[in-house]
Amino acid sequence: MSLIKSWVASALMLTRQRILATLFVALVVSSAGLSRFGGAGASVRLDGHTELGGYANNGSPRIRPEAGLIRYGSGNWHTLTNTRRYGVLIVGAANAKTAGAQPGRTLIYGCGVAIPNASWSARCGVSWKEAVAKDWVLKDANGKYVRYGHGYSYLYLADIGNSSYEQTYISEMDSEIRAYRGVDGVFIDNVVGNLINTSDRFRDNASYRQAMLAFIATVGRALRARGWYVAVNAGMNDAGARALAGEPNDGTQYIWWFKQIAPYVSGISTEHWQESGGSPGAPVRTSGTAWTQAWEGWERLPSVVAGMGKDFYAIETGALSDMGKVAYLRASFLLAWKPGRGAFFYTDDYAGKGDPWGRVATPDIGRPLGPRRRIGVGFARTFTSGIALVNPSASQSQAFGFQRKYLMPDGTTTRSITLPPTSGLVLHRASLR
Repeated sequence: MSLIKSWVASALMLTRQRILATLFVALVVSSAGLSRFGGAGASVRLDGHTELGGYANNGSPRIRPEAGLIRYGSGNWHTLTNTRRYGVLIVGAANAKTAGAQPGRTLIYGCGVAIPNASWSARCGVSWKEAVAKDWVLKDANGKYVRYGHGYSYLYLADIGNSSYEQTYISEMDSEIRAYRGVDGVFIDNVVGNLINTSDRFRDNASYRQAMLAFIATVGRALRARGWYVAVNAGMNDAGARALAGEPNDGTQYIWWFKQIAPYVSGISTEHWQESGGSPGAPVRTSGTAWTQAWEGWERLPSVVAGMGKDFYAIETGALSDMGKVAYLRASFLLAWKPGRGAFFYTDDYAGKGDPWGRVATPDIGRPLGPRRRIGVGFARTFTSGIALVNPSASQSQAFGFQRKYLMPDGTTTRSITLPPTSGLVLHRASLR
């Protein structure tokens, strides 16, 4: 998934800096490791697991638990605002120390499924050097290492079915998390229920899916048993598994796969959740049955994951200046959000310098007063301090009328609004501004 590309680029930058400061970094990391538990908080999640770290402070009224931040790279923390108010922060190694000092839940990026062929690969799991030496990289029928593909020429697939690799990954990630005081767990990328690329060991979706499930069951159980929060970036797309898992284009296969992995993780993310592609310029999903549509089907994911007692992370991308897109996506998330069970992320660059706070957290409309309700082709959900509105129709406008006044983005107030096709708004109550 595209999250790894930005992390890899940031790791290269981090490595150059560390070449000149190896001894200093070693001292800092060792000190941080020794003090990790001395300053860590502890909170008991609803699923009964005790989880360590800064999330214990999330009772602060200033924390916005539904607001998420992704910040890979280095030298880019200073451009952010409101960092102490994010509910969830997903970061690379360069930002782990700073992020760990924030009250929200901090997760460090973990590879696991794909290993970078680089000297810094140990920063997100097992090093390339060790994986090669111990034959933990998948090979094709000709004995060549299998690339992750999808444009990432430096990534190779790990043998996730190897028990020794699993145990080493657990040990390495445990050490990496402990190295940064206040970090609460790991965000493991590419936990998918379909074949990423064919290897001599895994030739079909079914065999790879079985190995992936066993991998996350072993890794997830072990890391959670040590007190860490385990989130995974997961999905499934297997046209040949319709009889087993349902349709691949409307979120049904994702739901099936989530149910398989849920017992072993704390949170589940969907990258490009209500987008129809994997790039920042991808269009949003709308109502309909086409592959690029099925908004209603994908809208099920947050509540389904919350119903399993897990957190759902909606990760969306786009230009920070595209206010129409972000309003539509954030409103879609708020329609399905269960308080305390997930967060909304929006970024133009996982390793960039933009400030997404105003896109993921404003206006603050409080907590939902009930479930969403259908109004014509649109949907609305009332909150303690505002309302979320979405019109997912690709062709029809939808009018909404209100019993009280709401603030429009331009500062005017209104008791009604007509949303054009494929649009959304999050509005604050005028009387509570």
